[in-house]
Amino acid sequence: MRNLIKNTFLLLAFSTSAFAIDSGSLDTSFSNDVNSPGWDLNAPSGGGEFTTDTVIDTQGRVLVAGEYRAQGATDYNPIVRRYLKNGQLDTTFSDNGTFLWPIAYGWSKVQIGLTTEDDNIFFLAFETGTDNKDVNVVMIDSSTTQGYLNGVELISFDLGSAADRKDDFLADMLVTTVPTTYQGSVVLALEVERTNANDTDFGIAKINYDIASPSLALDTSFSSDGLANCYFDQNSTGYGEDKATSIHETWHGGYIVGGSTFEGNGDDSNGWNASFCEFNLSGGLVKRWSTLNPNAQVDSREFLADIAVSSDTASGGEYMLALTKEPEIVFSNDYDFVVRKYLYNNGNWDLDTSFGTNGKSRIGFVDGYLFPSDTSDEPVAILVEDKNSQILVAGTSQWFDTNNDLNSHMALAKLNADGSLNSSWGTSQNGKAYVTLDNSSPTVFRDTLTTISEDKNSEKIYIGGNNIQAGNQLYSSISRVHNDLIFKSGF
Repeated sequence: MRNLIKNTFLLLAFSTSAFAIDSGSLDTSFSNDVNSPGWDLNAPSGGGEFTTDTVIDTQGRVLVAGEYRAQGATDYNPIVRRYLKNGQLDTTFSDNGTFLWPIAYGWSKVQIGLTTEDDNIFFLAFETGTDNKDVNVVMIDSSTTQGYLNGVELISFDLGSAADRKDDFLADMLVTTVPTTYQGSVVLALEVERTNANDTDFGIAKINYDIASPSLALDTSFSSDGLANCYFDQNSTGYGEDKATSIHETWHGGYIVGGSTFEGNGDDSNGWNASFCEFNLSGGLVKRWSTLNPNAQVDSREFLADIAVSSDTASGGEYMLALTKEPEIVFSNDYDFVVRKYLYNNGNWDLDTSFGTNGKSRIGFVDGYLFPSDTSDEPVAILVEDKNSQILVAGTSQWFDTNNDLNSHMALAKLNADGSLNSSWGTSQNGKAYVTLDNSSPTVFRDTLTTISEDKNSEKIYIGGNNIQAGNQLYSSISRVHNDLIFKSGF
C-alpha cells in the first residue's frame, strides 16, 4: 500500500508538471544553439532569407525550404536546410546541413516534397526567369555534398500571346509515391497568365519520377501533355482573375486545385470568392465551382489560403476543409480566419451545415501583449490530424500599436471536428496560441508564418516563417511548438 501511495503521488506530480506545458507554446528542447530555445533563425550578413515551405521525413527530421539572397545580390537562390529532432542542423545532409541551388533567380515561392521510399531524395519546385516565368522541378539526392541532380523538368504553359503575358507562377506542390516501386508523381498547382491583362487561370501539372533511373518527365497520359488548366471567366468581357493557392488529392481519385476568383459581387462590386477545380487522374476537368452567393451581400470578399481533404473514419465520408480570410467588419481591411467544411456526396461537394455555424467557423485573434486590440489575421495553412480529426489552422496576426508601429505574431488555432474551438488547447486553453520569437526590438513584434507541418509520430508542430530584426534584417525562421502530447490529452 505504501508503494502504491508513493507511485500515485509520483504520477500526480508528473501529471501536474506535464499539464503546466501549454499546447501551442514553444518547445524549448528544439534548439540549434543555447540562445534560441524552440527556434532557429538564418540570414547571411547584409543579405536576407525567406522560409516558404517545410516537410517532415520518415525519421522525424524537418526540411526547411526557402530563398537565400547574398549581400549585394538582387536575385535569390533556392535553399534547403535539414534539422534533427533536437533542433541542430543535420551535418550529414548535403553540404554540412544545407543545400543551396547554384543559380539565382527572382523571388519565388519555393516548394519542397519527399518520397516515402528514400529520405535522401527530395523534390524542389521554384520559378525561373523574369519576364517569362516558368516553373522548374528538380529531384535531388542529398547524400552527396554537391546535391547530385537526379533530374530537372521545366513546366511552361505560356498561354498568353504576348511576351509579357506568359508567366507561370508556382502555387503549391504535392508528391505521391507508389509503395516499393521507387516511383510516383509530383503534382503542382500554378497560376497561369493569359493574353489579356488581369486574366489568369488555375493550372495543374503532373510529373512522373523514377528514383532508380533516375528520371523526371511530364506525364503524357495526364491531359495528353501533363498540363491542364481551369478558368471561370465571370467577367463580362470574357476573362477574369483566377488565382490558385493550394492543391490536394481526393480520396475517390483525383486532385482539387483551390484558389480565389474575382467575380465582382457585393455592393462595391469588388467581390472575390473561394473557387475550386477538380480533376480526375487522367487530367480531365470533373467539376469547377465557386462560393459566389446568388443573394446580394454587402461585402463579398473571400480569399482562399489552403484546403485539406480527409475522411471521417466513423462514417467513412470524404470531406474538404477550406481556409479563407474574410473581413471581420464590412468594407474594412481587418480579416479573420474562416473555415468551411464540404461533404463529398454523389460527385458534389455540399456545405456541411452541422459544422460550426451553418457550415462555417470564424476565428479572430486579439492582441494581449501591449493592449487589448483586434488584429487583422492572415491565414496560411490548414491540416487535419489523423488521430482525432482535430483541425489545426495557422497564419499571422497583425495590428498597429500605440506608436502606430505594425506588429505581427504567428498565430495558431485548434478546432474540434465539429468546428468549435478546442478549449483544452492553446496557451490560455481557449483554442488559440501566439508564437513569438526573440526580437532585438522587444516592443515591436515582427514574426510572420508561411508554412506548418506536423510530425505524425511525435505530434509536434513545426512552423516556418520569417522574422524581421533591427535594421530590417530579414531572417528565415523554423520553430517547434507543443501539440497534443499524451500528457496534454488528459489520458
